[in-house]
Amino acid sequence: MLTDLERQGIISASRKGCKLTRKGENLLIKSLDGYNIVKVEQVDLRPLGLNNSFCVHVRDRAEMIRPVAQYRDAAVRAGALGAIILTYMDGILVVPEVYHDLSLEYPKLVDKILQSFDLLNNDVLIWGFAEDEWKALEGALAVTIEMAKDTKHDI
Repeated sequence: MLTDLERQGIISASRKGCKLTRKGENLLIKSLDGYNIVKVEQVDLRPLGLNNSFCVHVRDRAEMIRPVAQYRDAAVRAGALGAIILTYMDGILVVPEVYHDLSLEYPKLVDKILQSFDLLNNDVLIWGFAEDEWKALEGALAVTIEMAKDTKHDI
């Protein structure tokens, strides 16, 4: 697979490993745009007892969220231990079915989130967490893809 990607000019390989080329970066950005992904970032959720986690910031999907258990299941199927979904509405971070205002329980964490992400009304943050950081990322992206499927059915 890597040889194929290198032949297509998507990656460059060396003894240090593989790296996306400009073409690869452009393909990745185009792919992420299709899911309304604004940002992907490794985040520190140790205050919540979670060691490896990645956050995917998705624009304008909060109103599309179905019961969160199915999204958590998508993260687990991808190899993560689970996922936390937050929505941003009217200046408030909500954990659906858990916290109506996360800042009441975790004010420092919410301040950090608001500084790290350029949130707009109706945005979603998806945190995948796992024993392995890459499984955490795969879990968060699996939830993002599941959410996009829901959006396509609603249109």
